[in-house]
Order: sequence, then structure tokens, then C-alpha cells
Amino acid sequence: MLDYSTSAETIYNVTRQLNSSLDLTEVLGNVLRLTVEAASASKGSLFLLDETGCVTRHILARPDQSPEMSRHAVNTVMAEGLAGWVYRHRCGALAADTGADERWVRLPDDEEITGSALVVPLLYRGRVNGLLALHHQQIGFFDESHMALAEGIAGQAAVALENARLFTQVSRERESLFALINAMPIPVLVVDDQNTVAFANTSARECLPEVRENSPLDEISGGDRLRAALDALAQSNGNDHTELVWPDNRVFNVSVNQVNKLGAVVALDDITYLKELDAMKTQFVETVSHDLKNPLGVIMGFAQLLETE
Repeated sequence: MLDYSTSAETIYNVTRQLNSSLDLTEVLGNVLRLTVEAASASKGSLFLLDETGCVTRHILARPDQSPEMSRHAVNTVMAEGLAGWVYRHRCGALAADTGADERWVRLPDDEEITGSALVVPLLYRGRVNGLLALHHQQIGFFDESHMALAEGIAGQAAVALENARLFTQVSRERESLFALINAMPIPVLVVDDQNTVAFANTSARECLPEVRENSPLDEISGGDRLRAALDALAQSNGNDHTELVWPDNRVFNVSVNQVNKLGAVVALDDITYLKELDAMKTQFVETVSHDLKNPLGVIMGFAQLLETE
């Protein structure tokens, strides 16, 4: 039986270590390793579950299994074993003698006998987001003190795992967003609330070499014009684009979208060629109009002369 004061100190030390990282893989490994050590277990398993109860990530007591065998083992214990029972009942379970407990499922390829085991749920805001299992070869090794320790660690681990999961999700979404922006064929900048270029995609770095990441707009050639354009758009009613003449006389159509906690995503579409075409069209129309005036004037003169005769 574990001493209460020792268990409390163990839970405190485990909590400190769990909160030292937001990397999901590292947190998963730490949760299992620290719990196995604290409970003097032979080995353990850890399942991370989604909202529907499906196992999304896992660390098994036998890490040397093939992916097919691992998948079969996970499905079996969740459908028929002690882990599945704990998930369905949302409470911990202790199998002091696995041979006499009908909830325990021994897999065909299990070479090492498990005498006793316990499984506790990782509960976060009423949802089971994980399962933690401990194994030992000796029958009757685990008792209620081990269960209390495992439940105490599981409560802290559930919070740490949820934080790590959310951090991983946000990081992936952010990476996907920047990968999408980086692949766009037109220059795209992300300007934060301090008017600093937080990100410039590949096209922006190629077309606007003077634009550098982590540089204030005021320190960039043409940055003052871009800042003025952004300020004008921020004060306009419903208008989300404007034209900007860069110092080298290129003309850009500037469009802005505000992204929460990221800043202004600025797209700079080079319309210099279109502007040149528009100028050529205007000049052509003016030339044609001028050239048509002379023959038309002569014709009208002759027509008036004929009328007088």
C-alpha cells in the first residue's frame, strides 16, 4: 500500500513535470512514464480519445508490435477489455487478479502474463479524453492506494494533454494557413498591430526584396505608402481594397483581410500592366478622335458649300 503523503508529493512532482511542455508526443510519454514509475508498475498503456471515443493516439505496453497488431490490440481492448469498460462507465477499474476478472482480455500474442492491472479515465470537463492503464506480473499487486494515485495523476494529466492537444491543433492550423499564404502567386504580407511585417510569402520576398520580416513598415522603402493605404482602408466604410503606387512606379491593387490574433493579411496584386493597357487605350481613343476630326471637318465644309450652291 502506498503512503498518502508520498502519493500527494508524487502527484505534485508529476504535475510540475507535465506542465513543463506543450508538445503532445512528449506529454503523452511523460504521463505514462511518470505514472508507471510512481506506481511501481511493470508497464503501462495510454490511449488518447476523440469526442466519439475513437483512439487517435496511443502508447502500448508492447511498443514492438506491428501497426496491424497494434490496431487489432487497441480495437479489442476498447470493445471487450477493461479499457473499454472504463470508458463506458467513466470511472476507474481495478483487476486485482486478471485471470479471475471477466473484463480482462488476454490477447493471443501476449507472452508476458499480467497478474493485476488497473485502468483510470482521463476526464476533462466531463469528457473522457484518454485512458491510462497499468500492468504488473504479480497477482494482487495493485490496491486502492495505487488506484487513488493513478486517478490523481490522471486528473492532472487530462488537463496537460488537453492543453497540448489544443496547442498542437492551433500550431497545425497556423502552419496550414502560412503554407497556403506562402503558395499564393501574388505578394502577401501579414502586418501585425504594431505595423510590423510579421510574415512575407515567397512571392513578396521575390517581388519586393526591400520588404523584410520583423521590420516596421516605416523602415521599409515604400512602407509609408503601404501604411497609409492600410490606414485609409481601416477608416473606409466597407471598402476592402485600394490602389498603391510603389516607389518604382509599379501599381498594386491592395486588399486587406483582418485575421483575429494574427493581424492584417495584405494581398498586393500587381496591376501595372493593366494600367499601362488602360493608358494605351485612352491614348488610342484620343488619337483616333483627333485624326477623325480633320477629314470630317473637310467633308462638312464641302457639304455646306454644296448647300449654298
